[in-house]
Amino acid sequence: MEKNETFLRSKVGLALQETRFMDRITVQETLNLFGTFYKSKKKD
Repeated sequence: MEKNETFLRSKVGLALQETRFMDRITVQETLNLFGTFYKSKKKD
């Protein structure tokens, strides 16, 4: 992967389609899900 491509991929946003599963998961599960969309050195 080229350096510029890596940079661009790190800046691209994500927009989920409307789904009903958000009504069925807990706050903690929601935080865990959205936390996976961002790079983090911390493993909590």
